[in-house]
Amino acid sequence: EKSKVKEYVSSTFFSLSMISVAIAAVVLIVSLLFDWQAVMNTELPETELLFGFMVTGLLFAANFAISFLNQTFYAYQRPSLSSLVIFLSNLFAVVFVLVISIGLEENLVLVAASYSSSQILSRLLIGYFFFKRHDEAAPEIGYFSLSRAREILKLGSKFFIIQIAAIVIFTTDNMIIT
Repeated sequence: EKSKVKEYVSSTFFSLSMISVAIAAVVLIVSLLFDWQAVMNTELPETELLFGFMVTGLLFAANFAISFLNQTFYAYQRPSLSSLVIFLSNLFAVVFVLVISIGLEENLVLVAASYSSSQILSRLLIGYFFFKRHDEAAPEIGYFSLSRAREILKLGSKFFIIQIAAIVIFTTDNMIIT
């Protein structure tokens, strides 16, 4: 069943990658439609705000594509790796921000890029070592299956609906109480 594992992981990764490309395109288009100085109520230069939003959105989309790694770690009974990703991400973010504040001119785009890229860097680093040890789960384009992608999307949408229903239930509880 190792080929089936590779098929599911590959289908998940490449499906999320396609969704991420769509998110990135939307971010680029939407970012050009707003006056970011008015939205953020700040006097920072418009280009700095625009590029800051674009960098954050694009790196968010890239991070979204590799976020499946957490579920892969859980599937292999290695939840500590997800915690390690969070720890490394925070460590990298602190180091990057310190380097920017000490050695470079303070810039919103650099801070946004350093914080967002720290999440990607930590996931890729832990993912590299994980897949080096568990080659059967490493995504490969040749194992992408459209039928598996549909199956995963169908199941994922059911869980999404359940989560939305839970949010509505818990929110209405609070509204009734108040």
